[in-house]
Amino acid sequence: MLTSDQIMEWADVAAELKMLKAKEVDMRRPIAEELLEQATYSGARKSVSEAYPGFKVKAAQALSFKVDPEALQSIWDDLDTLEQCAIKWTPTLSMPLFNKISPDSVLHDVVTSKPAMPTLKVELEL
Repeated sequence: MLTSDQIMEWADVAAELKMLKAKEVDMRRPIAEELLEQATYSGARKSVSEAYPGFKVKAAQALSFKVDPEALQSIWDDLDTLEQCAIKWTPTLSMPLFNKISPDSVLHDVVTSKPAMPTLKVELEL
């Protein structure tokens, strides 16, 4: 049976994890920046490996790319086949429209669903 102690323990662990994650990121960035400062990108990634007494540290950083959909649409017809093929199209579902589709639509045959990670929020009474 679920107890208030279990819920409060989860809330404490979640708060600690949030704090530790922020601290980890704050520590990782300057360490990685210093390790990678002399590295150069090979393609879309740069990496380095350095030995220290008793351990080795590896750092890597990738470039992230994002396509501006409106700008792409405005130049699409000017792109050659290779340039157009360099763009991947990922189908996404518009839930408001999907919910209006008849249950016997063949679209339902190609759409799968699974439960997402549940969320919890504990609000302390003051």
